[in-house]
Amino acid sequence: MAKVPKIPAILRQPGKAERQIRARRKIHNSGDDSRSQIMAVWSIASEFVVAVISGGLIGWGVDALAHTKPWGILIGFGVGLCYGFMRFIKEALALTRSNQPPTRPRTNDPTDPDDAR
Repeated sequence: MAKVPKIPAILRQPGKAERQIRARRKIHNSGDDSRSQIMAVWSIASEFVVAVISGGLIGWGVDALAHTKPWGILIGFGVGLCYGFMRFIKEALALTRSNQPPTRPRTNDPTDPDDAR
């Protein structure tokens, strides 16, 4: 069997060029994250607007068919507003949870310095 030579520590570490490439990738990836977060926020906002407008249009249609002006449109806007707020809160909480770093569960080990209370 051939003996495998040891690789010197200087060769195992990333070189200057590789460190620069990694730094550029890190900067580039952080920009993508912020863009995706902005798009998620715009998605939440547009869902809210669509819910309110849809409720109003349905109420307007009920008013036109049942001749109950202005109650149908008012109730439609109210229902759309409530639904929009519910969706807004649900999606905003989900977005907040997805951006938080994962937490390590407690072990209740008295020797663990990270688990101190």
